[in-house]
Amino acid sequence: MFEASLLLQCELDDQHGIAAVLNHLAGVTMQLSDFHRARALYEESMAISHTLDDGWGIRTCLNNLGIIAESEGEFRRALQLYEQSLTLAQALGSQTAIFSTLTNLGDMAHSLGQYLAAQPEHLARPDVPDRLQRGNYSVAKLKVAS
Repeated sequence: MFEASLLLQCELDDQHGIAAVLNHLAGVTMQLSDFHRARALYEESMAISHTLDDGWGIRTCLNNLGIIAESEGEFRRALQLYEQSLTLAQALGSQTAIFSTLTNLGDMAHSLGQYLAAQPEHLARPDVPDRLQRGNYSVAKLKVAS
């Protein structure tokens, strides 16, 4: 179905639609563990999003590319992608996108056995909502081997 939708979006020359369908198709492909194809689809979607200056599309692709890198054990690359995604989410002012990226960073820290980095003190404090609104985030505690 996504491929049929992609053909239609191409016929209409709807670049936003093409980027969105590529993103969805990449998600399905990632769920099937075809990370190589999923990465290519996310990168294609992100390239289109860049030409459209679509920060939301770019952030989503960065976050999903981070998931792929993490799944393949490329933790340094995943950290870079998540950091870029987080920076863009903060610039967009999207609490949901910020939470999504922080959750992925926490999951990665947990997977690496870095439990203190997975729950930094600023996320365990009762004033989290105020701090989230100010966008005070750091991934400095997460250490990734070279």
